[in-house]
Amino acid sequence: ATHGYSCGGQSGSAATSVNVIDRFPLATDADATDVGDLDAIRCLIASSSSTDYGYCAGGESTPAPINVIQRFQFVASANSSDVGDLVNSTATPGGHTYSTHGYVTGGQTNIIQKYAFASSGNATDLADLTWAVFHGQGSESTTHGYSMGGYAPNNTIQKFAFVSTTNATDVGDLSEPKAATGTAHN
Repeated sequence: ATHGYSCGGQSGSAATSVNVIDRFPLATDADATDVGDLDAIRCLIASSSSTDYGYCAGGESTPAPINVIQRFQFVASANSSDVGDLVNSTATPGGHTYSTHGYVTGGQTNIIQKYAFASSGNATDLADLTWAVFHGQGSESTTHGYSMGGYAPNNTIQKFAFVSTTNATDVGDLSEPKAATGTAHN
């Protein structure tokens, strides 16, 4: 990994949604540069990454949820392209990366959706979370995806296998109920 990316989001005190793809170097301290645009102004997106591309799935485009899966190249400054659709329109989902696929969890639903990195195509309904998650957070290991928290707020940690169609299971709790959190893993 040589760069970090920030896609879409909201800007300013009026929380205006934007379509900018920013890139910043990981090896040095430097400001981000605008390297392209998403196909639409949107926020509340699920993201994932293959070796060569960044993916942005779902989100909200003032003010309705959308179902678009977009990708952009890491090696070039260019706009994103539409490579498929999610099963349903969804805002505030969790994003997860597996070696061959991207995953989208929740976003006002309990659906776990899967899409391939190798080719353009629509997502499929893989399995279900234990409950419908809104503003939950996504993380992953090499074999499983994790969906954490979410509104009401909730403290549930849910786990699902990347290579199975088995529904998620409740595997633990956060230290307190919370939603719209950030994640990191090592």
